[in-house]
Amino acid sequence: AVGHRGSLVVFGGRSAHDSGGVVLLNDVWVLNPNRTEWTQKLGSNTEFQPGPRQGHAAVLVNSKMFVFGGRQRISAVGDVWTLDLQTFTWEHLQPRSIVPPALAFHSACRQGVHIIIYGGKASSAAMATSS
Repeated sequence: AVGHRGSLVVFGGRSAHDSGGVVLLNDVWVLNPNRTEWTQKLGSNTEFQPGPRQGHAAVLVNSKMFVFGGRQRISAVGDVWTLDLQTFTWEHLQPRSIVPPALAFHSACRQGVHIIIYGGKASSAAMATSS
């Protein structure tokens, strides 16, 4: 989740299913704290967006939310996406440098022009046994 223009923007996560299972999500919700009101945002390119995931990290850079990694089913992913918070359009980035390993349940923060990734789980075997 990131704060943007007085609102909270949330992407993905997991939800309990009626059958007792878990459903991974890839939707975007915006909370207006002044009204205590949630709005689901659908971008212009809903077919081109990150897959459902949990345990990812998000960082705000200008008006874009950068999303790195997370867990899809039983394995971590190492992809990078941006969501333009003015148009709600996704873009899949291909980093031009060394990339961290696929991670889930890590932290991220912005420091100047850099996004710093810290911690997390890289092993799909370790994640398969965690809840």
